[in-house]
Amino acid sequence: MDLKQTYRRFREWQKAPVRFERKTSESHLCANCGESYEGDYCPVCGQKYDVGRADWAGVFQDFKLFRGVGATTVLSFLLHLLGRPGYMIGDYIDGRRQACSKPTTVLCFTAFFALLILNLFGKGSAAAVAEGGQGVMGAILGWMSSHLQWAVIIETALLVFPTWLLFRFAPRHTRHTIPDGIYIQLFMGSLVLLIIVLRGLISNWFVILVPIYYYIAYKQLFGYGVWGTLWRTILSIGIIFYFFGVVMFVSMRISGQFWAEHTAWEFISMFGAFLLLGAGLLYLGYWTGKKTAR
Repeated sequence: MDLKQTYRRFREWQKAPVRFERKTSESHLCANCGESYEGDYCPVCGQKYDVGRADWAGVFQDFKLFRGVGATTVLSFLLHLLGRPGYMIGDYIDGRRQACSKPTTVLCFTAFFALLILNLFGKGSAAAVAEGGQGVMGAILGWMSSHLQWAVIIETALLVFPTWLLFRFAPRHTRHTIPDGIYIQLFMGSLVLLIIVLRGLISNWFVILVPIYYYIAYKQLFGYGVWGTLWRTILSIGIIFYFFGVVMFVSMRISGQFWAEHTAWEFISMFGAFLLLGAGLLYLGYWTGKKTAR
């Protein structure tokens, strides 16, 4: 087997997975709305020209999970999401949506799938993961462990702004908008949930795929080089963990002996310094990206 040729075909599939070809140029009368038209699909209601009475071939086709056309079925969508995540997201936000599934529907389905699979077949329990935590930190970690789906959704929602800011001047999808960013993170949330399923079913080591896939998706989507993608991805994810750490720190400090030793002004100053540091890191990344944009 020629590995170089196989990889070349894989790269071609990543960039152009679907080729649309007209199957007929004859005139048809739509069985659904009665419109007369030429081509494969009715321009009024969108029904295909060869839809007729129900038969066994149609039943088999409807229940077939993989048809090899686009990402409109379960298995083909998973293939696109795992094999070409950044290119698929780029197709969607550019308007090429016949080969993509709706990200909101996908995220809801993936969250339900993850909940079902992990409860039925996952190794260990969420309670066991959180066991040993105490106080506010233990409560937060326990909630995250037992509500992984919501934790992932919150994490991807928080990534919308850092990604929008740090990849603002990318070679591809330059100046992508906040709505674009929402769709990007909806797809990435689905991808993270799939990785969590693999982690629960096979091994905890699969969690390392999360930052790797973020890097792959951002590189395919925005078109930066290796280092340009790497530092922006690390900073965008790291800033989320930083602010999460600030919340954890504040949650622990507002109880116990803290107020006996500090004033409200000291607390506000400390919290404000943490926020300013995080905002400064984001601005530094934005400024660097703007200066290095070509």
